[in-house]
Amino acid sequence: MIKAFSPNNLSCCHPPELQTLMKKSIAFSTFVILSLFTFQLRAQLVPRTVLLEEGTNWSCGPCASMNPGVEAFLHQHEGNVIHLAYHPNWPGADDPMYLNDKTDNQYRVATYYAISGVPSVAVDGSAPFVPGSQQEVESAYDARMGVGSPLAITVTREVNGTTVTVHVTLHPVQDLSSRTKLALRVAAAEEFVAGPGPNGEAQYIHPLRAMMPSYTGTKVHLSTGDTSFTFTYPLKTSYNASNMYEVAFVQDDASKEVLQAATDEQNFSLSPNPGESWVQRVSSQTSINFNLNNAFTSLRTFSVSYLPTSANVWPVTITAGTGSNGSFVVNAGASLPISVSVTQGAGTYSSGILQVTSTSGSETLVSSFPLKFISPDVKIAYVDIGNDSVRSANTVATLDALNFQWVPLSGGEAAAMNAWTATEFPEMVVAGNKWILTGEDKAGVANYLASGGHLFLQGGEIAFGLADPLSTDQDVSFLNNVLKASYVKDSAGPTIVHGVSADAVSNDFSDEAINIYAEDVDQPNQPDEIKPSGGSIPIFYYGQGANQVAGIRWQSGAIRLVYLSFGLQNLAPQDRAGITTDVFNWFHSESGVNGSSAMSFSLEPNYPNPFSMETRISYSLVSSEPIRISVVDTRGTEVAVLVDGVEETGPHSVSFNAHGLAHGTYFCVLRSAEGSAIRAMTIE
Repeated sequence: MIKAFSPNNLSCCHPPELQTLMKKSIAFSTFVILSLFTFQLRAQLVPRTVLLEEGTNWSCGPCASMNPGVEAFLHQHEGNVIHLAYHPNWPGADDPMYLNDKTDNQYRVATYYAISGVPSVAVDGSAPFVPGSQQEVESAYDARMGVGSPLAITVTREVNGTTVTVHVTLHPVQDLSSRTKLALRVAAAEEFVAGPGPNGEAQYIHPLRAMMPSYTGTKVHLSTGDTSFTFTYPLKTSYNASNMYEVAFVQDDASKEVLQAATDEQNFSLSPNPGESWVQRVSSQTSINFNLNNAFTSLRTFSVSYLPTSANVWPVTITAGTGSNGSFVVNAGASLPISVSVTQGAGTYSSGILQVTSTSGSETLVSSFPLKFISPDVKIAYVDIGNDSVRSANTVATLDALNFQWVPLSGGEAAAMNAWTATEFPEMVVAGNKWILTGEDKAGVANYLASGGHLFLQGGEIAFGLADPLSTDQDVSFLNNVLKASYVKDSAGPTIVHGVSADAVSNDFSDEAINIYAEDVDQPNQPDEIKPSGGSIPIFYYGQGANQVAGIRWQSGAIRLVYLSFGLQNLAPQDRAGITTDVFNWFHSESGVNGSSAMSFSLEPNYPNPFSMETRISYSLVSSEPIRISVVDTRGTEVAVLVDGVEETGPHSVSFNAHGLAHGTYFCVLRSAEGSAIRAMTIE
């Protein structure tokens, strides 16, 4: 089956020898696998500089349209990301940057990363993807910045006539002797080559000029001691010598992960102090401490600001060096501490961007860092693995409509705050829209379930990405042993799913067909057919029968897992809300997270249901406590409050009159200090 994102969709500029091979599917993969041990090593890591490698060409039309977004991203993260542009011989073999160094350019693009179309980028060695949006590149960058590096690198240069000597020193902070395929790669690059070329770009930024000694790099074996290297290369007459600089990076050729990168280009960087997380819980007040390093050879004047990015704006105070009008001076080679203090405000979270700006003449450089502050009371996390707001918007709206107290996290944010534990978030919804459950996200999911969490994973093609022979990131063991499912085939075929009679999660849909294409925001959507594995049971089927499994659930002690091989984002609002309600009701039933006792209340289905005018709602309390029972519509608007106060122990019931309300789906929500329960109701 040809997947939605075939190379023809990814980019239009392909090597001639691959034009006939475009029926092979390519699966996006975000980041290399990190072991669960990573979670225990954060204190031993150092701030990371991210390497963004790009395949491009001066005859590539899509490159001209997408590169401005890449440049805008680089502008926002000056000093924290290094960009290298490789120019292969397609679509234009006359590209002068390719002709300058044919072997290194072609190898890094076509052979090492198996890029089949430009533009395409790899972030710290990730599987290449098309930089179609700045947000997508930002997401990949954030995920890497959330994880420190096990080594630091220093790079210095000397120029003697037309020869440049480059000195590189590696400073491991962990024993890396178990990594047997590490390579140090050193590249010479130029700030830009003036255009325009055939595609009309005014300039071509950061083109590779030479690799030392070659694209294969230098094999290194690192434990904990410093290691130094020296390289040389000639300054050709075609180079602008004043624009040249060098980049060094250590890459694990077993996985392609870039462990760290550094450059001798004059710049400045902004990074959290070692051990500091840029995503934090806020109990009344908290601070995140940063370090601003001026690597220029002259003093620079900087200004610092905080830009809110969420609807909830909490009070923020920034403390930096001395200066007037919010500016401060940092000497050449010096650093300055910056502290961001936040006070908890309204809502479940607040987010923003710490931004440092330096202007010299006509040049303005910016370095920024995203920050997120979370209320201590939030127990539900919505982890958007791909940071794909368009595909996730419907699911997020459903969580709001159900009045859940939740916080959105990207995969990088979850890693940064060590959110993959049940003690941090007892319940978690993970959206894997497309085949992108890879790398540290897999380690996080495994860690979360092992800690006793309640995980609701949903999204089409997750199983494809983990098990299909066409996938570039197969991990059948993870699918079988962690997600408790096995892969049958891509694109199950039927457009509907139905539940299982008497099942704790899907009984409400046993006699109802759910249209999985009702709101097709994820076009084309090709959900997988799966089978139960490792003790899981089927809870949804495709089509009319009970042959093609569309979802499973699994329980072991306190651990609970629901995995749907279709995405919630494409369902009608009432189906999306109904499934989410039933999943969380199962999470809340019988036993809580980490073996805690049963909930102190229960909410029964209303009767009759559906109803035309009046229905009765029954509930029971184990102890006397304050509760609130309300009715909300699918937009989350509260249309009625039935109970609001202290209720005594025992069974209770209350009637609800729907006079004046439109036909459709509504939700009865019971809340107490311990949690909540939700039941779907239908007015005929």
